[in-house]
Amino acid sequence: MDASTWPDWERIGRRIGKRLRDVLEPRPASPGPSPEERRAQRLRDASLGLVYFDIFEEVDSWDHANVDPVQQPNQPLLARTAGRVYNGQSLDGPMTKLLLCHDYKGGYHDYESVRPAALDCKWYTCNYLECVDTFIYFSHKLVCIPPATWTNALHRNGVKVLGTILIEPQTPHMERLLLKKDGVYVFAERFADMIDAYGFDGWLFNIEKDAPKASQHWGSELTIFLSDLRKMVGKHKTILWYDALTFEGDVYYQNGFTPMNREFAQAANGLFTNYKWTEQTLAASKAFARDTQFPISDIFFGVDVWAQNTDMPGPKRVTYPPEGGGGTNTGLAMSVLSASGFSTAMFAPAWVYEHFPTSASVGVGLEDGPSIACQERAQQPRFRPSLSSQDPLPNLVPGLARDWSEVNNGPMTRVLYGELNSRPQSSLKVLTKLAGCYDEPNGQRIASVANLRLFNFDMPADNSLAASITIREGERINHITLGFQLTFFHSVRQEHYDVTQSLLPSWVHRESVINLPINEENSTLVALGVFMEGEPDTSAPVAVLEIASIIIRPRQVVSTQSGFQLRDLHIVDRAHESDAQKRIAWNWETAPGRLGQPWQEGMPWSRTTGPFSSFTVLIDDEVAGEAYCLEFPLREEDVKDSGKQVTINVVGHLFGGGFADRSSITVPGAELRIAENHVKQSKT
Repeated sequence: MDASTWPDWERIGRRIGKRLRDVLEPRPASPGPSPEERRAQRLRDASLGLVYFDIFEEVDSWDHANVDPVQQPNQPLLARTAGRVYNGQSLDGPMTKLLLCHDYKGGYHDYESVRPAALDCKWYTCNYLECVDTFIYFSHKLVCIPPATWTNALHRNGVKVLGTILIEPQTPHMERLLLKKDGVYVFAERFADMIDAYGFDGWLFNIEKDAPKASQHWGSELTIFLSDLRKMVGKHKTILWYDALTFEGDVYYQNGFTPMNREFAQAANGLFTNYKWTEQTLAASKAFARDTQFPISDIFFGVDVWAQNTDMPGPKRVTYPPEGGGGTNTGLAMSVLSASGFSTAMFAPAWVYEHFPTSASVGVGLEDGPSIACQERAQQPRFRPSLSSQDPLPNLVPGLARDWSEVNNGPMTRVLYGELNSRPQSSLKVLTKLAGCYDEPNGQRIASVANLRLFNFDMPADNSLAASITIREGERINHITLGFQLTFFHSVRQEHYDVTQSLLPSWVHRESVINLPINEENSTLVALGVFMEGEPDTSAPVAVLEIASIIIRPRQVVSTQSGFQLRDLHIVDRAHESDAQKRIAWNWETAPGRLGQPWQEGMPWSRTTGPFSSFTVLIDDEVAGEAYCLEFPLREEDVKDSGKQVTINVVGHLFGGGFADRSSITVPGAELRIAENHVKQSKT
């Protein structure tokens, strides 16, 4: 018998194993919402800027022309330098990258909408976005569009944003993915148009369902589909393939780069592997990538942060290292991947937020914490990734600041720390407190100088850049000196040094704009932070400073208040079937004296809001919120008395600082009210 005609027993065995698992471990039945309820919820979410699709029919009926302005980000992706720099010095070694894959309680929450309600707890933030190259918004939907709020924040930090195409075992009509019309893949065209309409940077394809039985050449067709999609979106966009479906049409996780997923990975821009890899699979993947000339930095090995959770139902989740991987040991996997030249795909980093009750829990008594299987931390290397980006904003690496575990377990000392503040306007509050668990024997506290590093940079210090910081009124505290600290790296002396600028008390106690010089010979700007000298006359946590904005721009860029102006401020009705929504809307134009003049070189320009980075909306002189498009949804509570006149002001903020003169209208309060029957329906 010819060996080529032998049955593929391995493939047959996999399929039998799947059927047995379905019988022995059936998935629990979950009726969930009806199709009508899901559709109504999807439309309500869409009116708040949250876009997703559950079935192929919804994708097929989507039209670019019907995209809502609140669903579109306005922040263009800021470019990064191609090299890797740490504290002013170039780094050698593999060009490894970091990808974060979001997965938080199903996704599409109110706080991600264009006008979120006030949060009753502190925000969870990614403090080191300078280390992140790519972010994936993941949810258990067929098509996941990244919310505009995420895309704006990430683009502002030079991070690419991908949506997700997810086909799960329960997804109906999988065969429609490869539907053609006039020789063109219909859904490839749709997915390319969605990238353009919603202003993000690509897709993750995650197909976790076997190919249709009737499709003999599904692998080949899917490869062509991915190649065509790449051509449609262009070379600056990213298509990633997840390591689930093989070229043969079976779901069979490879946990590496192998002949069974190579075709898909090469048709896309790269591969996101499953999480159960080992050092042996790394070596095999590297050899196969070398043989096929596939860049190993485009292979993102998955690290499941949730794998360390031991109190979850079902089979134990496994990631590298096999014992105790994920969670607090995520850095161990990242260090191995970075040393090997592979990139990292960190899945569900919000585990930290969901698992620990407060930020103070992180790094304190982990071995005795709730259901954590930690290795001995004293033997673990302290690892923070030195990563790069593939495009021309500086590539940034976090400073070596002491972490909370060191501070809390050490002697009593004064520290500075930051908290994000969202109301009434976004800002960063800088606070100080005493931290530690014991006093020094002589009763002296160490260090009367506290520092808080805010940003790391790789920027020229040749006077070509100008820095301005807007601070708001803070609490009056005696016996301290506050200021900003710029850290430079001298290229000749090969050393770091600090330049400080103290703040006068009169500046701290009212809104002020502080200008910082960036002019140091033979030097590079590598960091910006806040310093505090002295000892406040209180031991309780206290806010010493509030920072509204930090702007660093080319010096030749002239901030102007008269170049652009807002116009046509009005109220519009946005009805979405059972829901009604009123919005403030406006437009902008170039001031008459500036007509014909080009936008200043080196400054971002938005295809939706032009020169404006954001808008502040005030209702009766109270800040209602910030807008990043030319519309702002109103809430029922915005109008306290519908029988009175209401004054609305909109202030536009330009990229690079400055603002256009505000536009205002006065309307009857009743005009802003949503009809009572619509309010009741939208709340059900």
